[in-house]
Amino acid sequence: LLNRETYIMLKFTLNQACTDTSLAVLQRDQLLYGASGGVLSLYDIANSYCYDSITSPTTAKVLTNINESGNNGSLVVLAGQTLSNAGGGISFAALTDKNSYAKGNAAPLSNLWGAGSGLQYFMYCMYVKLPLLADWNSNASAFAMLQFGADTGDYRTVADLLALTQSNGGGLVFRRQKAINSVDSLGLTPVTADYGSVVQLAFWRNASGQGARLKSANGTVLTTAAVNTANSADFSACTEKAGSVGTFNIPAAGNGNAVKWRYYRSFLENLATSGRDPATVLDADYARTIARGVFS
Repeated sequence: LLNRETYIMLKFTLNQACTDTSLAVLQRDQLLYGASGGVLSLYDIANSYCYDSITSPTTAKVLTNINESGNNGSLVVLAGQTLSNAGGGISFAALTDKNSYAKGNAAPLSNLWGAGSGLQYFMYCMYVKLPLLADWNSNASAFAMLQFGADTGDYRTVADLLALTQSNGGGLVFRRQKAINSVDSLGLTPVTADYGSVVQLAFWRNASGQGARLKSANGTVLTTAAVNTANSADFSACTEKAGSVGTFNIPAAGNGNAVKWRYYRSFLENLATSGRDPATVLDADYARTIARGVFS
């Protein structure tokens, strides 16, 4: 019995090895086709292969990487804190302290780092339900929904790949680290109808430049920048962390309700490996994901 989704698949079993190497390898998610192995991690809370949504989200609960690499993630739930399954995703709304999150594996970041010689061309995408504007961070300090660096610090003090923060007044900012305490910041301002809604958030860096994008039923918001330099800080041991993370404290004046968001799906892709166009991949994945109708 499958929860949330039922897959119907016709398979033929041969009595000998297949020698036709031109045939596509069967994948668990359409995103993986045509990526040439470049999708380093893919998590989807509504996919029963990835996550057991029947049981409660507790610390160390496994998030199985849908690319079947074995580089799996898990949940980190601080003692005394509570996450919940809601709307096909994981809700952080009950948190009263920092550093509870959905955690990825370090192998994807090691791949991007490439022993220090990697191009660091990548795309990160996550599907979330944004907080209501009334719950948005109104503190002068940013509130981190995502970072890859150690949760004992933030992009200013530890090696990181990318952070996503709520800024005072309703904005979102992607910060790609170039060195400790040096980042490229790309801001996005959701339209009014996006607050409290399911959206796709994405950041990419390739030879053509950098982009930050929000896509929803209400349209697309896009910010771009020059490609700039690769990160000199060794982020190879970092892991994806989506939740309430880093040194930005909660509860505090102005950001106690910033945790009222839900995490549904995310992926990290090495664009140097896949060679794919970010906007094309994101648009196709958005259409498929929204058509499933499993996130609310």
